[in-house]
Amino acid sequence: MTETVEEPGLVGVEAMPPCRFGNLTVIMTKFIENCFFRLGLLIGNHPWKTVIGALLLCAVCSSGMAFWLQITDDELLWTPYGSPFLEDKKWIEENFPKDMRYESVIIEGDNVLTPEHVQYLAKLNENVINATTEDKLHNYTDLCIRDLDAVSKEDCYQESILRLWNSDLNVIMKLSQDDILEAIDEALLDERSRVKTLLSGLAFDGSGHVLSAKGLMNVWILRENGTKEENQASIDEAAFDWETVFINIVVGEDVPSGLPNGSKMYGLAERSYNDEIDGVVNSNFLLFLVGFGFIFIYIAVVLGRWNCMEQRSLENLTPKQKYLPVAQRIGLTMKHAGVSITVTSITDMAAFLIGSSSSMPILRTFCLFAAMGVLFLYIFASTFFVACLALDEGRIDARKPCGCCSRPKRSDWTPNKVSQIEIGKLVFEKGITKYLFKLPVQILVIIIVLTAFGAGVYGITQMKLDYNSIWYMRKNSYQVGFYDATARLFPDNGERVQVYIGQIKYWVHLESLLKVKDTLDGNSYIREGSIQYWFDTFYHDFCVPNEESVDVFAEFEGFHKDDVHLNCSTEMGFKKSFLLFLDENRNFYQDLKFNVTLEDEDPSNLWNTGAFEITASRANFQHSELQNTTIQNVAMDQVKNEMSAVQFGGDDFSTPISIVSELIRNLVLTFATIVVVTLFLVANIRVSLFVLICVVFTVANVCGFAHFMGLTIEIVTSLILILSCGLALDYAAHIGEAAVSMGTAVFHGGFSTFTAFVLLAFSDSYIFTTFFKMFSMVVTFGLFHGIVFLSVLLSLFGPVFNIDEGSEPVFSAVSPDSPSKLKLRTSQSQNDNSDSVPIETQV
Repeated sequence: MTETVEEPGLVGVEAMPPCRFGNLTVIMTKFIENCFFRLGLLIGNHPWKTVIGALLLCAVCSSGMAFWLQITDDELLWTPYGSPFLEDKKWIEENFPKDMRYESVIIEGDNVLTPEHVQYLAKLNENVINATTEDKLHNYTDLCIRDLDAVSKEDCYQESILRLWNSDLNVIMKLSQDDILEAIDEALLDERSRVKTLLSGLAFDGSGHVLSAKGLMNVWILRENGTKEENQASIDEAAFDWETVFINIVVGEDVPSGLPNGSKMYGLAERSYNDEIDGVVNSNFLLFLVGFGFIFIYIAVVLGRWNCMEQRSLENLTPKQKYLPVAQRIGLTMKHAGVSITVTSITDMAAFLIGSSSSMPILRTFCLFAAMGVLFLYIFASTFFVACLALDEGRIDARKPCGCCSRPKRSDWTPNKVSQIEIGKLVFEKGITKYLFKLPVQILVIIIVLTAFGAGVYGITQMKLDYNSIWYMRKNSYQVGFYDATARLFPDNGERVQVYIGQIKYWVHLESLLKVKDTLDGNSYIREGSIQYWFDTFYHDFCVPNEESVDVFAEFEGFHKDDVHLNCSTEMGFKKSFLLFLDENRNFYQDLKFNVTLEDEDPSNLWNTGAFEITASRANFQHSELQNTTIQNVAMDQVKNEMSAVQFGGDDFSTPISIVSELIRNLVLTFATIVVVTLFLVANIRVSLFVLICVVFTVANVCGFAHFMGLTIEIVTSLILILSCGLALDYAAHIGEAAVSMGTAVFHGGFSTFTAFVLLAFSDSYIFTTFFKMFSMVVTFGLFHGIVFLSVLLSLFGPVFNIDEGSEPVFSAVSPDSPSKLKLRTSQSQNDNSDSVPIETQV
């Protein structure tokens, strides 16, 4: 049963009978308000003690920085907890720790197989091999990988066409065009030569002879002698220092002159990727600082009154309440504001804590940091900031201007009229609300929201899972130049991958080991000619030796002519053949691990006793260029399935898959948390539902429109989507709790967030421009849904409560012109002259 309640100046409003949730709303709100009123009184009476206490709390909590641990191992950061890859990674690190560092150069031109280009490369090579670290303690020869096939053990191994002439500068400087093309022709006919992988854009004449090439690559290889601590990436200080000199030679100030006209050179060192990522952060740090400066300016403008005395700090008090003592003013301010910040802070913190249960370490850490940030912001906003307000109110009461050297104002001082203009209030109360609650406008708002939501849902269905670490670099960096040249000239050069085999009885599993090569050969995602598998060469060339091998076998003491007919199906036959193979193919030595150091053992003893075991071995290959994450995942799964019987290593493309699953999981849990916590704190099903609708619409719009901006699902967009839930909740929950009376504050909060990121639009980094795009959408859609759409929902479908005498308003959304009317009010007498005067908000 309902009754019509008439009040002066209002259209008749039907007051719904009391309900349990309505009473619960009042009880919950009153309880929180009383708690914050008491807290405000306490802080208002003891502001300095509060400031000191807050600073001490900050100091105590900051002491944890002494135990700061920074994890730099990317695989540990991105790999989900419990992933089999972690066990594989541990095995690989124990048996095949990273042992090479690649330093590369690409030369591009109309034809790089000319004497001028080859001679320039030779000069560049001389500069590189003569390069020493700045402290003169290490040179290239000290750090390089040795060429095990070379006559001299001091020779360094490099992948280069210069090896066709033994890297002899004197010989190379005398080469003619015909000499170069003839040497290249011969190398291309040699199946074991890697020259073909170092040249691109090869052109041939009618008889199949090489005419030209568009690009060539040269790779110098260093030993990896880095030290690796737990959870940290390997650090090789000597190699780092030498690579700094190398970078300067190939792309810096020390680039040799004489590069033929029309040609370009690109360089990359092992350390270059991390250097650029660090450079991106450092180069954009100034934008962050200036962005924070914009926030301070904006806050000063919106909170100041443009006179030297007043601030806009207690605008939720009535004119009468502003004449109360400072402590009571602070108490009343906290009473009204505490509910809003409690709802948003607890909900945000709960959502992030739920997100911290993620199985992906980087997402878990991010959510924990965000949750702690919200918690301490809530604590300091409720204590330190309030204490500063109390001190400032005391200054105003004492008529002291802001300047410390200014004289107090006279008691009859009055502020200028301009400083008393409330622009925000004029906009929201006399502008937006004047038109927002007209039925045609409300219908238009709903149409706009539903249209945008539909577009967002469509964008979500089109959203692609794609990730490329090169995106995180600046487009004008030398690293991106090298990667672009690689993709353009060497499109088949993908990621290097390894297949690992543990300690097994190799002579028992001959057929299975042979299938590894056959299986990899049949994989369409593997670059042709890139497979380096020791067992294939060993089996076909040495398992059943021919008569020509007698002389080689005879070098070992104890050789018998019957040994020529040994096969690999027995342990001794396998081991003897293997020793012969290893003596002839020392380039495969790095792909094998033994229980003894073969170089330190007597060859004859090894031959006669076979007293050694192969504890681990590997096959190497290279993927062709995989265009996107979807193809990468298919390629990874295909090789894993084919090699299911052996351990698999290489770049883990499963990270993007984990990101998608973790993103969906976190968003679902965040929404569930928002529902539970908002319902508990707001204590109204209808308003909680409206708030959730705004959050869902905002996140859907942000995710969907990210597709229209050319973004994909990867770690940066995923993190911002998780953040968008909290920000959307902030904008909506404030309005849901206090309606348009909070509109100005909510707008200022959202716009100040935007000012912090606006300069990122001018960044040349994908990370920061993505942050700008995503946060711009979060603020735009969040404010529109929180201020405009939610207010329309409340005015049309909002709850109506008949509140007992002495209570104060909680929800407010009423329009005299709208078909559904809602006004939160009290039955308190209008003649009540008490100091605590309830605020009546009309929408």
